[in-house]
Amino acid sequence: MSVETRELNKNSINNVVDYHPTDFNCGGFALQTWDWFTPYAEFSCNPCFYSDNDPLDNGIDFEECDGGQCQGDLALQCTTDFILSCFENIRLIEWEDEAKEDEDIILYRIGGGDFHFILKIAEDVYISKSGPREEVEILDKNDAYDKHWSFSTFYDSEIVKFAKKKTRMSEKIRDTYLPLAFWI
Repeated sequence: MSVETRELNKNSINNVVDYHPTDFNCGGFALQTWDWFTPYAEFSCNPCFYSDNDPLDNGIDFEECDGGQCQGDLALQCTTDFILSCFENIRLIEWEDEAKEDEDIILYRIGGGDFHFILKIAEDVYISKSGPREEVEILDKNDAYDKHWSFSTFYDSEIVKFAKKKTRMSEKIRDTYLPLAFWI
């Protein structure tokens, strides 16, 4: 499976994408799909991303699913695997310094039946966009790695780190939001 990315408006002088900020959520922003990206609607396992013929063969025991709803660590594993299956150019990393120069770092976390993504744009500078809101929040590393995030809900799972190949918009995002990081 591969997620389609909205095409950039090639006729625009600034090569701006054809969207309004309310058209995409935190996932669409951080992963740069410019659409609403949900790794799992309420972490539902029914119908599950996995099956008896699970191509990822990751050994998830579906007896752990409670009434079709994945919970806790299982939900994090399930949604992380789903995200990895959606993009050809994304991988898990344990430490930020494992990312290559041509890769963006994306943080992901779940909690309260919801999920959230944060995009790193420079050393000690991270950005977050919640749901349909137009505003983008600028974070430092302490906030990005806090024991919990509380944007529109409370996210307290382990933080999953992804490295994803940069897109044409990666530099534009950095140039737009980096000047707003007053601490650097």
